[in-house]
Amino acid sequence: MTNVDRSARLRNLISLYSLFFLARVASQQLSSAFVHPPSDFVRKKNRCSALTTLWRNAEDQSSPPIPSFDDWTSLGDISTENIAVTMIEGMRGVQAKAEITSGTLIMSVPTELCLEDLDDNLFQETSLGKVPKAEWQALDLFWISKLAIVFINEKSKGKDSNWAAWLKSLPASGPSMPGAWGGSVGVGGAAARAELQDPLLQAEVHVITDLLSSQYDQMRQLSKEHSVDIGQTISKKHFIDTVHFIQSRAFLVNIQGKKRHLLIPFMDMFNHKPEADSIIFYNEETQSVQLRVGYSLSAGEQVFINYGDFTNSEMLKYYGFVPENNQKHDNIVFQGVCKEEDLEDLGLNSADLGETDIGKETALRTFLQELCKESIEEGSSFTSIEGCSFTIGLPGLQREYVAALRLSVATGQELAEAGGPEGVLGSVRADPAFVLSRANEVRVARVAARRCARALAAHPTSAAEDRRALRAAAAGEEKRRGRAAAEEEGEAGPAAAAEGEAWVLALRYRLARKELLAGLVGRLDAYAAYAEAGGEGEGEKLPSLNAFLYWYKSSPTFRTSVQQYCT
Repeated sequence: MTNVDRSARLRNLISLYSLFFLARVASQQLSSAFVHPPSDFVRKKNRCSALTTLWRNAEDQSSPPIPSFDDWTSLGDISTENIAVTMIEGMRGVQAKAEITSGTLIMSVPTELCLEDLDDNLFQETSLGKVPKAEWQALDLFWISKLAIVFINEKSKGKDSNWAAWLKSLPASGPSMPGAWGGSVGVGGAAARAELQDPLLQAEVHVITDLLSSQYDQMRQLSKEHSVDIGQTISKKHFIDTVHFIQSRAFLVNIQGKKRHLLIPFMDMFNHKPEADSIIFYNEETQSVQLRVGYSLSAGEQVFINYGDFTNSEMLKYYGFVPENNQKHDNIVFQGVCKEEDLEDLGLNSADLGETDIGKETALRTFLQELCKESIEEGSSFTSIEGCSFTIGLPGLQREYVAALRLSVATGQELAEAGGPEGVLGSVRADPAFVLSRANEVRVARVAARRCARALAAHPTSAAEDRRALRAAAAGEEKRRGRAAAEEEGEAGPAAAAEGEAWVLALRYRLARKELLAGLVGRLDAYAAYAEAGGEGEGEKLPSLNAFLYWYKSSPTFRTSVQQYCT
């Protein structure tokens, strides 16, 4: 498989998944029964104009206050219950003004007051929207590109925007996504992102940025052809930075059976906490998006929502931060089933494992083609097939990855006892948790552990070095890192990575990655030792690898007994 093929496949993956960005609370419970049509544009403008009147003078204040929810409530349809937007530890957030009990409806915003990606009326007010509709529609703009153009246009109106009150309350700059590190389209971005020490994430961000850059170029070319050059008012960097800003604040809902991306004024002020048990839903009767908290709060506490069970990579790409203690949702992505060196580390002989067995190779290739929905090259050994990617985390390994590993490291005798390669393939199709044998399961754990250990060792810095660097960053010493080299080389990238939030985020991300890999090595090795010694007890069935990892994660008693047994 050529590098060009892999690049094209990666671009397809990014365009279908990563570029159509995860919207906030995409995993929350949202009703699919949006009923009001987007044609109430005049009504929307009238409602927003009333809001604008309340905040006409905010533009002239040197330090404008964050708008009060009370002023919104006075309009009749935007309601809140005992909450207020305020600054909390240097960040905007929502605070409880009084005690709030679980189940309380604390916020309701009519959809008329939301900026949405499919509102062509708002888009046609922009410079690009003055181009014949059929022509800009032919560009097939990403939803976030379209919303970014609308957002920039509304901000340019200042106090004359119908959304002036909300726009005035937003932070001056967005979160620090890797796509904007070191200059989103200038030199230095790649050098800054290299500090993440995650080539796959770096490649994804690079592809996303390239696609956004290409879309901007297409929009600008079209606008030039109609003498409304958007480049005169919106630079490429401004456009891409706005895309990142909007990504961190957008909500995904369903309107008349269609996915719609909304910017919901003031509901976007809630910060993330994974334990926050809240529900955001659509109320058909009031035609509004509402928030109901699922936990109790005391006066003065910050009110959180849960953006979703995302990995560190997703949180950093789409929201610009690395959550703490996120190992139960985080994972590592591996390309291919296993590597030859992983087998060699364990003294495994490829001939003994039946690598030359045509039936086994055919069965494995068939399984991977079914899984990856694409052709796997003939003649590829199971140690070189990279057509599929798999995830592995502390809660367990992707089931298909374990199944592929079981088949990959199976001996000829194990295959024969299970009905041959086709028999094993049939068993795997019926039950991905199908276990060939105790020895095979141990082999799977050992190979996966070695792969994690190899990935851990490949990082240019150790976890201990990263912890020291984080302590230095907290003390403000990160500014000295890389500056001399950057000045000597004439590049801003290393200095940009060494200074400020991007450098700290890169440290946190790569440290969490290393801690996850180290934890995986320890648990996989623990399973192998447990299985080899018959730790399950006489007459008891050996748990599968993933069953073991699940109980090791969720049961302190089981974890303690395994640790005592293995030591």
